[in-house]
Amino acid sequence: MQKMSFLIIITIIISIFGCGESETTPNPTDNDDNSAEIRLEEKFSLKIDQVVTVNPVNIKVKFLKVTEDSRCPSDVVCIWAGQVSVLLNVNNNGNDIGDVKLTLGQNKDDTVRDIGGYYLKLIEVKPYPISTKKIEQSEYIITLIISKSKD
Repeated sequence: MQKMSFLIIITIIISIFGCGESETTPNPTDNDDNSAEIRLEEKFSLKIDQVVTVNPVNIKVKFLKVTEDSRCPSDVVCIWAGQVSVLLNVNNNGNDIGDVKLTLGQNKDDTVRDIGGYYLKLIEVKPYPISTKKIEQSEYIITLIISKSKD
């Protein structure tokens, strides 16, 4: 009986406080410019053509497109896991960094770029491919984080 009570209490605590890190999906503002604001070192998700401004450092990131998606579909057995690359446009405090390509795959260094003393890291690209469905550009959602350290 004590074990059951303990499990119930733990379940309640987990449901109240949750587990894992928070993630922000920017919502376009009322002026319909498809942009939002988030904080430094906060995970965020973007759809194609969405823009986020990271405060207080004034870094703007726009998700342009997925340039490659050779990930092994979830319903297929592959020799190579594949990779996915995205193209972003980055502006750091008024200075145009230009287009930045980030890739999830074998080389972990390709997931992170230095953007003027801050690091932009690609964490995830959804949806994950399946062999029977072509993913349209408009369906992609990427998860990123901008931080002071490269971790």
